[in-house]
Amino acid sequence: MKLRVRSHWRGASTALSIAVVSLSMSSSSHAQATNPLKVGLLIQLSGAAGVYGAPSQQAAELAVEEINQSGGVLGRKLQLVIADDATDVKTAGEQARKLVNQDHVDVLISTESSAAREAVRPVAKRGNTLMIYTPLYEGGACEQNLFDLGEVPQQQVEPVIPYMQTQYHGKTWYIVGDDYNWPRALGKATRSFVAAAEGSVAGEDYVPLGTSDFGTILDKVRAADANFVLLTLVGSDAIAFVKQLHDFGLGNKVKILSLALLDNTLPAIKGNTSNTFAAFGYFSTLDTPANTKFIQALRAKFGADAPQQTTLSEGDYDAIHIWAQAVRKAGTTDTSAVVKAMGGQTFDGPRGTLTVSGTTHHVAQHIYLGAATPDATYQILHDFGLIQPGPQCSF
Repeated sequence: MKLRVRSHWRGASTALSIAVVSLSMSSSSHAQATNPLKVGLLIQLSGAAGVYGAPSQQAAELAVEEINQSGGVLGRKLQLVIADDATDVKTAGEQARKLVNQDHVDVLISTESSAAREAVRPVAKRGNTLMIYTPLYEGGACEQNLFDLGEVPQQQVEPVIPYMQTQYHGKTWYIVGDDYNWPRALGKATRSFVAAAEGSVAGEDYVPLGTSDFGTILDKVRAADANFVLLTLVGSDAIAFVKQLHDFGLGNKVKILSLALLDNTLPAIKGNTSNTFAAFGYFSTLDTPANTKFIQALRAKFGADAPQQTTLSEGDYDAIHIWAQAVRKAGTTDTSAVVKAMGGQTFDGPRGTLTVSGTTHHVAQHIYLGAATPDATYQILHDFGLIQPGPQCSF
């Protein structure tokens, strides 16, 4: 009889243990299903490039809000986790490690310099975290878990060179940029694009970031009798160069094609805007229904004085929507599954249609040529259509 009691109790105990484990697993599964998906956003909110951060944050916040209002992703809301790299490469790596290893973000979106990207990329790789790099850049950044949405030279420069030579009747270029990897890579690519268009590069100069005196270079531009300057100076350097070019009396003779003078920094050269052009995948002045809706939504959310959007910041909006689409297609946030689902994704957003290549991990996108107007905004002169990114990577 005692034996039976023990057997009965042992069976009841086992059943209770199974019930507790089942309840625990059910609770864990429920918690996972209701916990938000974390979107890590690594941007420049302070430091030399701090002017670019606020519009990026707002574009990302709008994308998250839109997705959450439509039901989220796989039944879960999105949570935006923001980190500031302070325009510093070391800080970029540190903040990436925090997002990946402590915050456990489901995707890492990086809108930073090329140098910062190289500090962040191995962090995302070691953490098996999907990384989306959004800014225009020099091309060739390739990892299985990395997708690049920004304009590359084959898009931003190659179609524009022959167009400007034909449109403005000149073939002589001078290249001026800051001295780091993006401008130098753009300079090298530009030389080949100019040669293919039967033009010539009369000179090429690179200066340290923070340069404010361009007198010596402008003397060379004048002596070379250049028709165009391809400008890969950024921030205050670009502003100083354009102003000094006009002071040198070259404003009516030399046309500037800037690859980094964005919508929100253009007002700093007001009064010196003639013959200044830019080529980007996005301008805030794009007159399309999608961009009008985007700008109106931003103003409704953040007020009429919200920072002006640029090709850098708008890219974060695209990235979040494209990633959400890929997760829905994959049916999971597992990195390898989402990487496969990213290929072929198409998003019709403020800049037009973006199509992600599963082979190159880059995107086909529209490229526009804008001319700076006297009131320091860009007037869109030409849409080059949907431009492929070139070979880039091979997966």
